[in-house]
Amino acid sequence: MANVYKEKFRLRVSDYDKLDQVLISSILDLCQDVAGKHAIELGVGYDDMIVRDIIWMVVRTKVKIIKNPPFSSNVVVKTWPISPGRLDMDREYLILSEDEKEEYVRVTSKWVICSNTTRRLLRAKEAEFKIDSYLEDKLFNEAFDKVSFDENKELKTSIVKTNYLDLDHNGHINNVKYANFMMLGIEEIQNKAIKNFQIDYLHELKANEDVVLNYYVENNTIYVKGSSLNEDSFIARIEIE
Repeated sequence: MANVYKEKFRLRVSDYDKLDQVLISSILDLCQDVAGKHAIELGVGYDDMIVRDIIWMVVRTKVKIIKNPPFSSNVVVKTWPISPGRLDMDREYLILSEDEKEEYVRVTSKWVICSNTTRRLLRAKEAEFKIDSYLEDKLFNEAFDKVSFDENKELKTSIVKTNYLDLDHNGHINNVKYANFMMLGIEEIQNKAIKNFQIDYLHELKANEDVVLNYYVENNTIYVKGSSLNEDSFIARIEIE
């Protein structure tokens, strides 16, 4: 099976904010789409896994916007998995111009597999990819470490609420939606161009929950911790221009 998957998309008006900057949620949505299609090709798609009581869970995603894709343009999205570690594996993504000569966005994500029933983590090799060889090209030179959050900073707070439309077919809030929660709840991000974004997913959110966003700003970087029902749900770092 092909170790790289690519597909052309036309970006929609709804993929941009009022400044015509592509939304982080739209970038994550494209990545989620191609990852899912490639997983099906490799025999590890949702239907292949759920019959074995296994699901994929993304635990960390990092985005670097090199150049904003032109408004309502055609783009090519490429993706490939890196060979599995013991418990996790990375998947890389490139968003390119239609002719594939210009690089717009780089993304990397870290995934685990777990039991759908118990949510117990499983060894990554149990995914059983149908692939001849892995492409080991990583798009980021630096280590893909967790976001640090300094609890001793003077924090600002806002609250957003999840709803039914945020759910995916696993019954938890789709990972794409978390970026929108931050855009809605943090004024310092609004009306700004985002250069870099990383989110670490800690605990599942469900529908109709209040999400408390505690955050602080250092220079051009915003650090966010989202919590619900007294549990930390995610930590994010957002660098703006």
